[in-house]
Amino acid sequence: MKTKKIKSQTVSDVQYLQEVQYNVEYKEITQSAFYIIEKNNDLTREESSWNIILREVDNSQNIKTSIQLYIKEIQKRYLKEMRNEYTFFLNQVANTYEKYQLEKSEKKRNQFHDVSVDSFFQLIRFIPEFPKKNIDTYIDERTGCFGIIIKSKTKSRPLLNLLMQENKEIIFSYIKRRKKIIKISGRAYFNDEYEDSCEMKRLIRMISE
Repeated sequence: MKTKKIKSQTVSDVQYLQEVQYNVEYKEITQSAFYIIEKNNDLTREESSWNIILREVDNSQNIKTSIQLYIKEIQKRYLKEMRNEYTFFLNQVANTYEKYQLEKSEKKRNQFHDVSVDSFFQLIRFIPEFPKKNIDTYIDERTGCFGIIIKSKTKSRPLLNLLMQENKEIIFSYIKRRKKIIKISGRAYFNDEYEDSCEMKRLIRMISE
């Protein structure tokens, strides 16, 4: 494997990300070299690793093919912190998609909207931010958009529902039980920059407080 000396460090082009923490400059040597610079100091190594994979996988494929490509990339890079959790989540999304398509084909009337590919990519960009357990994925039959429900095992059992829109907007609903049900809902918008995906923590934090 070729190596490249960058800033007085000699590392392999694949392993370079693992040698630098938080402020990452990743350089891959290909026939036409390109540079990816992540300047967000809030990023963890896991988030930075996933952002690079998001950029490298061809997102012009259909959902099932894309899921397999992401899993293959995770395996190839030998990213231990991603291997089990990410593969499990992606397979969960694949099962949700297949179940939705089956239910759609069995309906006599066209009650199910076509699945949104843009919503799928909006969902998976946030995988590093989602908790590893107590989550369910679904597809909204009215819009075909992917959603995720994050549960808590605390006494009040709050739920956070995130629906990923095609325009990078997220509709969120936070539901908590006290003497009566409390519901907080709103909209959040994320831009095209993968580095800003870590801001999802602000919404996820609602479920843990």
